[in-house]
Amino acid sequence: MRISSYSKLSDAYLVVRCTDSIAETLNVLDINGQNFVVVVDTTQKLFGIVTDGDIRRAFRDNIQLSRSISDICMRKPITLLETQRDAEARHLCQIHSIKSIPFVDEKGFLKAVFINTSEIIEDPSRTALFIMAGGKGKRLAPLTRKCPKPLINVAGRPIIDYTIDKAMLEGFKKIFISVNYLGNKIEKHVTEMHGQSGSITFVHEDKPLGTAGSLTLVDFNGIENLVVINADIITELALNDLLQSHTKQKNTATMAVKEHAIHNPYGVVHVKDEQITSFEEKPVYKSLINMGVYVLSMKAIDLLEKSKYCDMPTLFERLRNNGKKVGILRFHEFWMDLGSSVDLKRAQMTMDGNA
Repeated sequence: MRISSYSKLSDAYLVVRCTDSIAETLNVLDINGQNFVVVVDTTQKLFGIVTDGDIRRAFRDNIQLSRSISDICMRKPITLLETQRDAEARHLCQIHSIKSIPFVDEKGFLKAVFINTSEIIEDPSRTALFIMAGGKGKRLAPLTRKCPKPLINVAGRPIIDYTIDKAMLEGFKKIFISVNYLGNKIEKHVTEMHGQSGSITFVHEDKPLGTAGSLTLVDFNGIENLVVINADIITELALNDLLQSHTKQKNTATMAVKEHAIHNPYGVVHVKDEQITSFEEKPVYKSLINMGVYVLSMKAIDLLEKSKYCDMPTLFERLRNNGKKVGILRFHEFWMDLGSSVDLKRAQMTMDGNA
């Protein structure tokens, strides 16, 4: 949704002036029902953006509410020119796990604001998100010797923040995070950045339980479908699309998959009995890969053993062997696995390029 014109933005309580106080801005945030306001200067040029997270950090740092909002707002937010399309704004919102993009003219005057509100889960009271954040990240050593993988920065933000912000924007009210290796650091960061509202619950593994085993440590009372996501990925996959696919197919478990192509840079020679039968010039081999995002019904979790190690492929195979429906959702857009140093470098270049 794009709201155009300064007057409409003012009517919706989505804009403040840089001379307004933090207290005044907090009142605007309370009224507008969003988690942000756009800040302009006295000539209506874009000055920055402030979110409820910025306000929380101001409270944490004991900054006086009488101070100007310009003291705490983000001065260089992601923007688009007013001539660019909503689809481009939606793409940037998904990649950066943000809710809004200001549109400006060539001189920097605020012309409109795009709010990404299209993909909201239908029944947040019966749906929860579970983030698997307990791994050691051995392939990213030495980066992970003192910093858990979910807190490694990509384009200036810890990996896990992309997932949490995305989930909150999509309407999740219940989020579980399993922690083990350096879990105290993850818990401290998430609590400081995302508050103690009760929407986030930490699940403590005494030992590594794999990408499915820690699900047995929680009583999912009232939950019908659980979205499970690895903490080392960034994607613009709409979790609601995955949920809808899962429900429509009447699956017990659904896995998000993506086509992956391997390009052979050489001409391939096919032979039989040491005789050439054919040639294939630089073939491309395609396969579907596991994205590390799933939906599980409670019947799927019933097949897990309490506090026993189990990974997701094993659980899916167990479900299949028990005659349960295990389906997929094909996804074709942005997704990155940050499991290795090569993946991390590529993600840094990609995300910085979209900043």
